[in-house]
Amino acid sequence: MVEQQWMIARAGDKRLALSLEETWAVLDSPAVRPLPGARPWCAGWVAFQDHVVPVLGGGGYSRLGRPEVLLVVERQGALLGIPCQHATLCKGFLSDNSGEEGEAGLPFAGAVEAPGTEAAWRMDLERLYSVLGIQ
Repeated sequence: MVEQQWMIARAGDKRLALSLEETWAVLDSPAVRPLPGARPWCAGWVAFQDHVVPVLGGGGYSRLGRPEVLLVVERQGALLGIPCQHATLCKGFLSDNSGEEGEAGLPFAGAVEAPGTEAAWRMDLERLYSVLGIQ
């Protein structure tokens, strides 16, 4: 196992882990604006560096709660905001590569273990983007 840096945050009842390569930014207390005609999974949008970033949180993802921070993630050029609380950077190991889907409908691909803290679920952005229909 190789130790690497992870962004760890709480989203609803889960602790999430994203690699630094997947994490574009962490925005503090973002103002999420409504997006008329958005897909059911979209809670709204935020502006970030000349981009309109859709925010996950509508429909089955409403358990993610109101964001204290917004993790802006990227996959193949498409940005997505994931509402979270208490984001921190830490070193840890990906310990399990089995997939699971959490209560909020978020797909996971293993767990990240960091010394001195409880394990966090590694988000599977490829599966999440596929489910949401983001290209």
